Amino acid sequence: MSQNLTKRSKRREKERERRVKAIIRAALEVFSEKGYERATTDEIADYAGLSKGLLYFYFGSKEEIFISLLVDTMNSLIKRLKVRIRDEDPPEKQLITFIETEYDFYSSNLKFYRLLNSTYSGYVLGKISPKNRQKFISKHYEEVEILEKIFERGKREGIFKNISTDDLVFSLAGLMHGLLIMKPGTGDLDRLKNLTVEIFLHGIKRGG
Repeated sequence: MSQNLTKRSKRREKERERRVKAIIRAALEVFSEKGYERATTDEIADYAGLSKGLLYFYFGSKEEIFISLLVDTMNSLIKRLKVRIRDEDPPEKQLITFIETEYDFYSSNLKFYRLLNSTYSGYVLGKISPKNRQKFISKHYEEVEILEKIFERGKREGIFKNISTDDLVFSLAGLMHGLLIMKPGTGDLDRLKNLTVEIFLHGIKRGG
């Protein structure tokens, strides 16, 4: 009896995960095409192949779907960064790994990258409840903190120039954002990585 209940419970959980993933995938397509304000839950449900009622069984609102999409996708990037950036590597190697991982991730998720940029602009964030806005901001800071630790360690060990960490973070983000916007896709990916490392890393290293 208990084994049958466990099997049914596992099947229900797998079905729940499958449907939630389908909703999130559909949301990315709809939000990236229509934008947050014009997108509707009807369109997301249709794209996911689910009824609107079933969609609301898993998510309470369009806003919940939007925040789940942002947070879940950024979680994937953060996990990848934490796996690839090794504590034993020197700061310059860690920085190169950070740059390469970010380019790899965003260039293969360009729809999400564009959606993220529109969210960062502030227009979309102003339409989201403070609680959900904080969820997104906290996840963004988790990504930034990884980069901050690399810069702080590099300065502490005398490898990087003594430049404000905030300035370093914003400068690197601006450089990568500009290159990704001008050269979208993966065709020039290796060139973008090398160009960023050449311009940025060599510019902040002592004796660089």
